[in-house]
Amino acid sequence: MATPTISQAVVQNHVNVILQMTEIVLKTANLAAVLLFFPLRVAGARVTTTRETELICAMLEEISMRGFVVADAFTADLKSLWREKEI
Repeated sequence: MATPTISQAVVQNHVNVILQMTEIVLKTANLAAVLLFFPLRVAGARVTTTRETELICAMLEEISMRGFVVADAFTADLKSLWREKEI
């Protein structure tokens, strides 16, 4: 049985949607920002550009400034991953 795979185009689409929706939620919704950690971590593991890494860092910084300082640990983890991937 073949291992199911998702094309890079589909993965990139998911990353784009996560980034767009997270930005909207941070700007307009009255949700606990802690709910955004998981989608940002997933997107962060799949980014391919420096621009995407910058967006994620900015969103995590915003979450940290709202009192969820654990966002700093997510940022450090992702930056380590991005260094390994040379992004």
